[in-house]
Amino acid sequence: MPDPKESFADWLDSQKCAEILREERWPDGIIRCPFCNSDNVFTLGKYKEVFFRYQCRDCTEKNTQKTTFNDKTATIYEDSKLPITKWFYAKVLLRNKVSDLELSRELQVDYNTARRMSILIKSTIFLPE
Repeated sequence: MPDPKESFADWLDSQKCAEILREERWPDGIIRCPFCNSDNVFTLGKYKEVFFRYQCRDCTEKNTQKTTFNDKTATIYEDSKLPITKWFYAKVLLRNKVSDLELSRELQVDYNTARRMSILIKSTIFLPE
């Protein structure tokens, strides 16, 4: 039996969330550079256990420096200290029209964090009526 103090977000799998993020970001399976939109990209390896780091050959040639990015670069998840599982759980909660206060309680985060997440999520995805 799950601990009642744990939320549903604690039961989400970060590996699965990372896979869903890649599928949503690159639905055709072709990884594109967020800086130049080139598909001349190769995988460098794992990044923070569940994500991948990539390098764009075109940006590297133009800039004479390595241009790398990861699955979260140029998304609402970039630079977030929160785990990807909380972000995905927040999407589910917002589809069910919870308030920012309820979001804060369920995710066990500060109200201002929940408010920021809500604004970012609502500005980037369509929440059906």
